Amino acid sequence: MEMKVYSVEISLESPLILATSIERNIYQSNINFIPGKTLRGAILSKLYRDGFKEIVGESSNPTLIFHPAYPFIRGKKSVIAHAFTYQKKTEDMKIFSIMDDLELLKNGRIVEKIHLLSKNIQGHILFKDNGDYKYISLKRIRLESTSIEKNLGKAREGMLYTYEAVVPWIDVDGKTYHVYFSSKIIDVKGDFHKYLEKSFEKRGDTYISKIFIGKGISRGFGEAKISIKENKVDLDKRASEIERFIEKKDFIVIESYTPFVEFTVTKEGLASRPYIEKIDLSSRWIGENGCLKIMSIDLKNEERILYYGSRSLFSGWSIKLNRPTPIFSTSMIGSLYVYSISDSDTHLLARGLAKAELVGLNRLAVIGLNIPLVLLKDPLGD
Repeated sequence: MEMKVYSVEISLESPLILATSIERNIYQSNINFIPGKTLRGAILSKLYRDGFKEIVGESSNPTLIFHPAYPFIRGKKSVIAHAFTYQKKTEDMKIFSIMDDLELLKNGRIVEKIHLLSKNIQGHILFKDNGDYKYISLKRIRLESTSIEKNLGKAREGMLYTYEAVVPWIDVDGKTYHVYFSSKIIDVKGDFHKYLEKSFEKRGDTYISKIFIGKGISRGFGEAKISIKENKVDLDKRASEIERFIEKKDFIVIESYTPFVEFTVTKEGLASRPYIEKIDLSSRWIGENGCLKIMSIDLKNEERILYYGSRSLFSGWSIKLNRPTPIFSTSMIGSLYVYSISDSDTHLLARGLAKAELVGLNRLAVIGLNIPLVLLKDPLGD
């Protein structure tokens, strides 16, 4: 069955709770996007409630990859602030990138261009307005909620919680914009359309439904309208763009569109690191050809891996076990990696990278990790 790609647009109709941490009974949210694992849970839960009990098989044999849903303003495309995106501390507060030449990442000299009177803003979501980049920073409100004892039907003593919830609009220069979220669903088996036909309303070539996302859905939070439309997959076009770059260079730059992580075994046990040392495009997950290895340089007699960026913590919830999953360290979105290219056929290698942008680099893409974006130029460049 041929792989299918669906574009997704989400419009919030009630405040959305995306709790990423808790401190003193306050559930805080410090992200401005909907993680792929959260969107995955929302859609699969809807299908399960609609009677498709077999959808639980996605836990052990995943066929659907959900990309993160990043916010955008209609007519204004959004972009992730990468590891070399800064904002001036001067009066104009201008946002800018210093990555005008990808070669500077390879030789490590890009750090010489860092401005002293500026701050790094990696991981923020930006949009361009009148020639300047600005934040898409979702507004937040705080809501109080009391935990209810189900057996007794009354509030639990001392269990008053405060949630931060995002609302779907922002104010920029005195203008109010409604914020939408955009994502992709990759169906590697080609069966997702059967669920859409039975569980969603079809309007032309678009499937529409109401879903609930995040926490507090029993209290009306996270209500959203979702539109899903099948797109044609043109791997050859994207592969040709990547191949032309590879033929001129002996390296490739990858941005972490989602957090990156690789697990290793140490004497202390299982450990995580925020980069993938070797990318095997011939793996069963990608099924193409070629191999990439992360590059390093000698810096003051020490080997320096060519990974640029900050770290973040990744957590989740196991529906099967009904408890939190272990927390581990990953890269922050917008991190940058420089890889050397093997002697593989450049056409096949480029095709493998184009496919990896959709399905991810390995199975962890199912929970919203290790989905790359191959950079051919600075995405914040003019």
